[in-house]
Amino acid sequence: MINEIIGQNVAAHRIANGMDQADLAKKIKASQPVISRLESGSAQWTIERMILVCLVFGIDSVEFLNESLHQKI
Repeated sequence: MINEIIGQNVAAHRIANGMDQADLAKKIKASQPVISRLESGSAQWTIERMILVCLVFGIDSVEFLNESLHQKI
């Protein structure tokens, strides 16, 4: 469940920043299918990937994770 929430939040930030999945994939050195699986919650997020995504969007990783965890409750 938390993977889905994180994925939804990442997708929202990606769209708000005018990026498609391929753009985000290039910035974090992943493939577009990996981004698709992460955003859908069908793949596990690693700390490294989450931090890279937060850096791309210029958001604090701890705040982002807190936001995602509070949505789970």
